[in-house]
Amino acid sequence: MKPIDRLMSLLAMTLIVLIIGALIIVNRGLANVAGQEPSFEQSVFRVINAVTLTGFETPVNINEYKPLGQATVFILMVGGSLITLLVGSLALKRGLQLPQSDGQIIQITILTYLTFGLIGATVLVGPQLKLFPAFFQSASAFGNCGLVLGPQPQAGDWKTQVVLLPLAFIGGLGIPVLMDIGACVNRQHHLRDQTRVILSVSALLYVVGVGSIFLIEKTSGNDSMQSLINASTESLNSRTLGLPLGALNSLMPASKWIILVLMFVGGSPGGTAAGLKTTTVAVLVRDIIRSVKGQVVGRAFGLAAGWLLVYLAAIVLTTIALLFIQPQAPGEQMLWLTISALSNVGESHAPVVLSEGCLFVLSGAMLFGRVVPLIFLWKMARSDKPESLMIR
Repeated sequence: MKPIDRLMSLLAMTLIVLIIGALIIVNRGLANVAGQEPSFEQSVFRVINAVTLTGFETPVNINEYKPLGQATVFILMVGGSLITLLVGSLALKRGLQLPQSDGQIIQITILTYLTFGLIGATVLVGPQLKLFPAFFQSASAFGNCGLVLGPQPQAGDWKTQVVLLPLAFIGGLGIPVLMDIGACVNRQHHLRDQTRVILSVSALLYVVGVGSIFLIEKTSGNDSMQSLINASTESLNSRTLGLPLGALNSLMPASKWIILVLMFVGGSPGGTAAGLKTTTVAVLVRDIIRSVKGQVVGRAFGLAAGWLLVYLAAIVLTTIALLFIQPQAPGEQMLWLTISALSNVGESHAPVVLSEGCLFVLSGAMLFGRVVPLIFLWKMARSDKPESLMIR
């Protein structure tokens, strides 16, 4: 077995150990205060919710956990973030033919995660937010997790706009993109096509999201400034940070459908955000146009179309399963929770309170949304044509 294959096996085993260890702690009531012990199904949901970086809001706030419980959630979140970043970065190293060695990629990935986490914590820490909760929130934002320890952030808070949302956007770009931007700033080379596409699509999604939501809210008679703040916040928060900022419930139904599309797309490969991915959208749009013009499309189009079909099938099957188990629930609510779980967003209109069967289904959806894209990306990087991961 090659060293890189041993590393992937080690990361997979680490993920399994994290889940089992945390499940034992949570299910035995070691994480919660007396009287708030969760059922087995709730324990599974909470553990998967943290390690997959989904971050659904639950009836029991993390602030109510024992110190061991808070530490467990933190370790799950950091472990999930680093595993996601490492697998994605090492896969894209092969697809993009980066000159760095695997060891250098690992070092850069860990150092980048710690650096942004510490920078964010330094700004967040203050009289109302101690060091550990500050680092928790910073790491959660860069990991696109959305779990909160300490005071609940608000959409209008400057720390949310200046620290948490930008950290989530940066984390969603991926380590290879950040490396490429750094090299360009240092004038080592120009930005790669892959980086240009990711930045362009990310910026386009933000502008379209803000413009669409603002127009809907302003037309509905809402305050212009508040509408702009909510539009900008949710255009970033939905891809795929999912912080419970309170802005979602104040939006019009039409705006929420815009957010649903943003959740569906998600972030970029190699980053902490999940979803369909910006590069998948870029390849589909580009090659559909090429096909209409009668031009030949490459293998990348088949891969992107295949992943889209798998993702849509997962949405349909998960939604049907939720409605089968809990038929009295509104279909729109179940569709929202399905996309939020599969895209590892974790944004919901209220704390998730569902039947135990639905919690199992959502847990499976969260695992699918986090693990399957990484497996797909790694298999492509290990194939005979890893250049299919490149956008040219």
